[in-house]
Amino acid sequence: ALLPCVKASPLDGQAIGNALYGLQSLSSDSQVVRQLLVVFASKLKAFDCKMTEQEVSNALYGLQFMDLSITEVREIVDVLVTSVTSDDAEQSPSRDRRSQRSRHPLNPLASSESRLPSNFVAVAFPGTLSGERCRYLVDIGCDMGGFVRGVAQSRPEMRVVGLEMRSHAVTYAVARAREQGLQNAAFAQGNANVDLACLLRQVQDTGEVETVTVNFPDPHLLPEHRERRVLRGSLVKVLAEHLLPETEVLFQSDLALLVEEARAAFTVSRCFRATPWQSRQDLVDTERQKVVRRSGGTVHK
Repeated sequence: ALLPCVKASPLDGQAIGNALYGLQSLSSDSQVVRQLLVVFASKLKAFDCKMTEQEVSNALYGLQFMDLSITEVREIVDVLVTSVTSDDAEQSPSRDRRSQRSRHPLNPLASSESRLPSNFVAVAFPGTLSGERCRYLVDIGCDMGGFVRGVAQSRPEMRVVGLEMRSHAVTYAVARAREQGLQNAAFAQGNANVDLACLLRQVQDTGEVETVTVNFPDPHLLPEHRERRVLRGSLVKVLAEHLLPETEVLFQSDLALLVEEARAAFTVSRCFRATPWQSRQDLVDTERQKVVRRSGGTVHK
């Protein structure tokens, strides 16, 4: 009875994203699930208004638990990768409202196991010449990778690396970068509390970090979750140990509290000097940044 209802329903991107998120608890090789995936794929292909990155994120989060060897699963993943709105569609008010939904916050303290391969940088950038020293930008918590891809496009001479805990977001970011032909962008699944030091050491083997960015991190607003925030003393210590004196660390959020807290953490370390944000043409706006500005909010830096 479910399948005819789904076929007849005028589902939008949010509904399909939520449905796929819910399917994660079901077996992907069951006949009903495979039939539903075929229906969802056909509806996505027929969209005039494509999905937002957050809706794609919700969908991919559910699909990551399914068997990618199944044809129907692979097909809908391919459809999702190409279902991001164009720059013109990103300006629509309806998309603004949908884009403000929170992504799924993860607890960075839940695991101390490293996921970063010891040869990640060498594999991500295989064309490095012996003795070549490259410039890097590292984006901590890159989410779906839009900022990383934008900087990679504006700075083709720079290598841009995104570090993100969510596997589905990394899968999506890698696919989009490949689709755009960006050979100077790479994405690693990892926890900054665990993997950042290893990543920075690998970077030092072939170059140096010019900039580290932290854009609109998960706020973890509940009092009992404050220790989960990304910029704490331990992370600042890692940055101080692995960055050159002239390296910039740029932090921005739509919550002034987080920016003040980050500034205090760097000040206490005595290894960094707080300076006003310098406007840089190569740093593109993030998805969240666009939404905040269009809604009249303030971006604190």
